Amino acid sequence: MPAATMGIELISEPFLIPVWFYSYSAVVYAASALISLLVTFFSYKFFKMGKDKKTVALMFSFLFLTFAFSALAFTSLYTYLYKPYFKLNLNLGDLSLVNSFGFNLYYISSIVAYVSILAMYLPKDLEKIIGKKMLVLYVPLWYLNFTSFHVTSILILAYVAAKNVANFFSNRNLDNFLVMFAFVSVVSFHACLLFASFDPTIYLAANSLLAVGFASLLTMLIRVSGSDGKKV
Repeated sequence: MPAATMGIELISEPFLIPVWFYSYSAVVYAASALISLLVTFFSYKFFKMGKDKKTVALMFSFLFLTFAFSALAFTSLYTYLYKPYFKLNLNLGDLSLVNSFGFNLYYISSIVAYVSILAMYLPKDLEKIIGKKMLVLYVPLWYLNFTSFHVTSILILAYVAAKNVANFFSNRNLDNFLVMFAFVSVVSFHACLLFASFDPTIYLAANSLLAVGFASLLTMLIRVSGSDGKKV
């Protein structure tokens, strides 16, 4: 599917997804962007305290996620306000341009962030071996379309989620659970969007999973910021 239409792929049928879903999506994505910015801030704060390289990776990862979800929030809001589209005006005009820019920025920024997060969880020896090879995920970004982006995101984050599940069961505490729940929720968000065209409620569920996942991460950060600040 051409880049200009990627952003409206889920609403190719006029009444598949209710118009108000886009206002809900805009709120969820804006909240996710805000939480990502807060994670960036706390990561920088913890880096200044401990000079941990992994904290730097976390900081830049969530900075890119801030860009990604800000682009999604703007695109969703613009789609919601673009009334001619919902009157079945076939001249999409500015909507196609906004979707093309917004979703490409989201895809690129998210993949950069997810690969950076993945690198944090790889064993050091393995990271050295395949670290440079992972650059193929960035350029030429030939896989940038709706389906391949979400499949790629699931494959990357599934490993991160699995590591956090194992970490939680080996060291059961609330902070580990909150991090595990956050990554499992984000993986589920991407998985649900692959099936959103079958039922509009799946689209709503996907965004709800994203919201609760980022809320879980924010809760963990608030808890950690009130302690010694050594865990993120």
